[in-house]
Amino acid sequence: MREFHLESCGVYNTENFFSSRRKTKTRVCSLFEVEYYIGCSGHAFIDGRDYPLLPDTILLGKPGEERASIPHFLCYYLHFTVDAESPYAQALAAAPDYFSNIHAETYRGIFRDIVRHTLRDE
Repeated sequence: MREFHLESCGVYNTENFFSSRRKTKTRVCSLFEVEYYIGCSGHAFIDGRDYPLLPDTILLGKPGEERASIPHFLCYYLHFTVDAESPYAQALAAAPDYFSNIHAETYRGIFRDIVRHTLRDE
């Protein structure tokens, strides 16, 4: 049984998609979304809660949550599914939506390597 399936990953730069700093349209997450912020001056909103986007912060979006943001930011992202029967599904559902990373150099490298290797192997 495969417990995780990586649907997509990459680097997202809002400056490539938004010329102004207006709030994006609200959308509903269909997957788990992990975003590791590299460069930021924006905000994210999850179910109406406002989170400032700062370098080396991590945002965890969960299926069913409403998301929006105020650009601009640059982040690594991983979008994935987790088998509902997996013990990880409950752990991820209970995890905080936003947290600071105290091991920034290590985790930034991990996210960079996941994205780099995944995109290279496609």
